[in-house]
Amino acid sequence: MGRVTRRQFIGMATMTVAGGLLTACAQPTPTPEPTPAPTAAAAATEPAAATAPAATAVPATEVPTVAAKQVTLTVSLADWNPDVQNYIDKEAVPDFQTKFPGRQVKVNYSDWNRFNEELTTAFAGGVAPDVFQGGAVWAPQMAQRNWALPLDDLIKTASTDWEWADFYPALQDDVTIEGKVLAVPYRMDTRPMWYREDILKEAGVEVPTTWDEMITAAKACAKMENGKITREGWHFADPVASGWQNDWQAYVIFLDQAGGMLLSDDGKECLIDQQPAIDTLQFLVDMIYKHNIMPYPGFEPQGDKSALMLGTAAMLNGGSDVEVRSRKFSPETAGFIKAALPLKGPGGQFTHTWVNKYFIAKTAKDPQEAWALLEYLTAKPTLQKYDTLAGYISPRKSAADSPDLTPSMKVCMNATAMAKVFPKYYRLLDIFRPMANALAEALSNKTAPKEALTTAATEIRKILAEG
Repeated sequence: MGRVTRRQFIGMATMTVAGGLLTACAQPTPTPEPTPAPTAAAAATEPAAATAPAATAVPATEVPTVAAKQVTLTVSLADWNPDVQNYIDKEAVPDFQTKFPGRQVKVNYSDWNRFNEELTTAFAGGVAPDVFQGGAVWAPQMAQRNWALPLDDLIKTASTDWEWADFYPALQDDVTIEGKVLAVPYRMDTRPMWYREDILKEAGVEVPTTWDEMITAAKACAKMENGKITREGWHFADPVASGWQNDWQAYVIFLDQAGGMLLSDDGKECLIDQQPAIDTLQFLVDMIYKHNIMPYPGFEPQGDKSALMLGTAAMLNGGSDVEVRSRKFSPETAGFIKAALPLKGPGGQFTHTWVNKYFIAKTAKDPQEAWALLEYLTAKPTLQKYDTLAGYISPRKSAADSPDLTPSMKVCMNATAMAKVFPKYYRLLDIFRPMANALAEALSNKTAPKEALTTAATEIRKILAEG
């Protein structure tokens, strides 16, 4: 197994295509959603390629489904940490190469900040990886760029224990574009409610289950000194300075609960100036200026410790990283931080999930070989180990039965049955920008919610009209 350095990966493409590679694709696409950059990994020890076992030594149940031949497969990862890299290099890839004699896997470890540029260059140069990861809004982008191979026929060839039906329906929907499955999920970021058990107990309130109950509980938990909030009853989002999508990602969960939508199901109509969206934003504005539950912007993290860890916030919506980070950076308070199922709003009990996934490049020389690798990477044991090391929750329903899951992690998984996903429009990041601006205007009390969202809708409709 060989590791491809970034210089080698880019070099392969730039040797093939002269200048202007970013414009070589028919349809430019905005950079996919930012994800916190992984910690720089130490150089991995490269294990030697596994020797093919003698045919007589392989039990009938382990005979590879792909005929033995010499094949090199490439995979590009942007979602990893040193523990994941060590597992991929020293366990997963050698195991795959043992099970599929003659196969060699080369792994390119990238990061989200440069991944889109790398892939654009690689596809333009004809050296795209066979398999690559993608973020939450990537499926419609890959369809628009014509980069992703439809997987429906390949899924039909999967081993019986792989089970496409084991992936949550919302996740299957997320990767299905115009009736074709374009990717297989490898992680999900489903965001239920989290709360500080000790703070709610101190305030004498139960864990809320509805918007109204949350307002009551948050008011009881909030603290003020000299006219300023010193403890947030509800932490809406970290300040936008730490990420321009922070307000938008927090808002969309409440929008789901209100029964609102950003776009129509067909992605052709903007619905953000409709009443559910306006009511949602007004509800949040009232939390700040009427109920004095939270300030805007919300409290900054102190180093690696969030407001929930520090006890300066009582409740919030968040993913599995809430527990992962609290255990790592705040073990003294981690035991008080618990997850609960999503709140029920006017439109129902919902939350949102962000789905990262694996694609097979449409340019893959041998799709069946690429599928063998993707199937292995998303098999139950491989995926469980990967997600555990990365601190994620598995996109597989069967993983909810794992004895390794904490009660709060099981809540995250169970909340996925109530989760919605983003609309299938390839320029989602473009329309997130005016939404982020509108939210900042309204939450800062500079512009009324209806006016702010009307302005955003006007900009979004212009984007939609461009095709």
